[in-house]
Amino acid sequence: MKERTTKYLQEKYPRAVVLSQDFPLKNQFTQATEKVIYGHVAIDPDTGVKHRLLAIPDLGNLGEVASVAQNLKAIFDVFAGLYIGMGNNLNPTGSSVDSVTMPYAPKILLYTNGLKVPIQSLISEFQNMGHQIDVVDESSMYQSIFISYGGPDEEAAGTLNKALKSVGVSTWFFPDDSIPGQKLHRMMHDGVNKHDKVLLVCSKDSLTRNGVLNEIERVLEREAKEGGSDILIPVTLDDYIFTEWNPERTDIADQIKARVIINVDPESENYKQDIDKLVKSLKS
Repeated sequence: MKERTTKYLQEKYPRAVVLSQDFPLKNQFTQATEKVIYGHVAIDPDTGVKHRLLAIPDLGNLGEVASVAQNLKAIFDVFAGLYIGMGNNLNPTGSSVDSVTMPYAPKILLYTNGLKVPIQSLISEFQNMGHQIDVVDESSMYQSIFISYGGPDEEAAGTLNKALKSVGVSTWFFPDDSIPGQKLHRMMHDGVNKHDKVLLVCSKDSLTRNGVLNEIERVLEREAKEGGSDILIPVTLDDYIFTEWNPERTDIADQIKARVIINVDPESENYKQDIDKLVKSLKS
């Protein structure tokens, strides 16, 4: 999360210098570290102010909100003595600024990958301690996705799942999210219908599996019920869908081939660019 929140601030304030610090949250009884949170300060010469962001994974565990609210000033005091002068002596268009005299923006960004408490109670808790906050919930930045694939493609699908989760996309991936004892057909039905998008791996090893073909039909039925919405996102690991795939239901093949299909083979030279395209398509 530290890398993602640093990138978030850099995109929000392109010319800012971003400083970061890890802070362990400890159990008040055992003193064991329960999780690590991340404080950031973006020193922005364009606005002339410092912007604070506190990143907290799974925000809202018992007692956590009150503890963070009480210690928020101490967390950011760590950055108080750091001096960074910023200006453009070659072509000045405004006053030079420095990190010591530059004021803080009044609101603190509270960033999380999953909010476990009502947002209004969170805001009230911080207001009671004299802090103004804006909540950035990473889970609302992207549409959720269900990953459909055949068993032999599990390793490649796992690599894809990690890439999506690393930027904050909420995914459903069988090895991580399946529930022991639940019937497979019910699990697949819920996965296909409860997520915003379905990512279909269109390789030879996946498109020849009855389970995958059944999931394709269910997704297309859902798209039809929802007025032709675009739920299915096909990706591939090889050329099978373009050169050999010829299922009994030719209408299904036509509906998939009519979409833009990118290659997400981890060995592809354009892998990173294609993952970036996929992530962009999932923006809420």
